[in-house]
Parts: sequence; structure tokens; C-alpha cells
Amino acid sequence: MFQSDGGHEFENTSLGAHFLYHDIYFRKSYPDTQAQNGVAECRHRYLNEMAWAFLIEAHMPATFWFDAIHVAVFVANQLPTPNL
Repeated sequence: MFQSDGGHEFENTSLGAHFLYHDIYFRKSYPDTQAQNGVAECRHRYLNEMAWAFLIEAHMPATFWFDAIHVAVFVANQLPTPNL
């Protein structure tokens, strides 16, 4: 699932086709709804902190950020959802 705050940056046919091809459900939250937007921001911060922790622990440079964030997303999807 992919949730957006309803901004126009995610409204294009190629992204919609990508979501459809990969069976990703696209949902728009209500604008200016702190409860929904706050959850997304917390999740984003959680994934960034995980990626930085992986890089620091492995003594890897920031050039491996792309790989670290992919691993963080994979690991986070395997774990129960944290209470953010």
C-alpha cells in the first residue's frame, strides 16, 4: 500500500501503471489531517533511522544509502508494526 497526502506530485499515469502492475494499492489521505500525515512522517523517520543504524554498524559510507533504505524497508515489513 502507498499513501499520499493528496499532493499532485504522485498523480501521473506512469506511476499509476507501476502501482497497478505491482498490485500496490494507492490511497490518498485527507489533506491537513494531522493524524494520518503524522503516521506517515513517523514511519518515514523510523525507516531513515534504521537505514542510518545499518550504515553506521557496518561502517559503510553514505553512498550505500540506497541499499540501506531498501534493507530497512524489507526488515520493517518483516517485523510487527511499531507503535509510533
